[in-house]
Amino acid sequence: MRIDKLALQFFKNPEQFSKAMELLYESAQTLEQYPDFPDYEMHFLSGVISDEYPNYLFEKSENFRWKISEEFEKLEEEIKYLREVLLKI
Repeated sequence: MRIDKLALQFFKNPEQFSKAMELLYESAQTLEQYPDFPDYEMHFLSGVISDEYPNYLFEKSENFRWKISEEFEKLEEEIKYLREVLLKI
């Protein structure tokens, strides 16, 4: 599945997708700086999640990230299988 088609399943428009990706980036940066959950919660969840970045958008971005990971795992398995088949030829 192409990533752009996958994005359309999760987000209404490019602006929502863009904000969701900003949230994922902020989350990753905050986790890197504050690996303990109470600190992460204080600096990210309590500070960034707001009217501009509602909680549901963060949930969507996380679900999108997991789905992309699943799709890449499937692709890696298919590539491995195809290599094995080609080596037998």
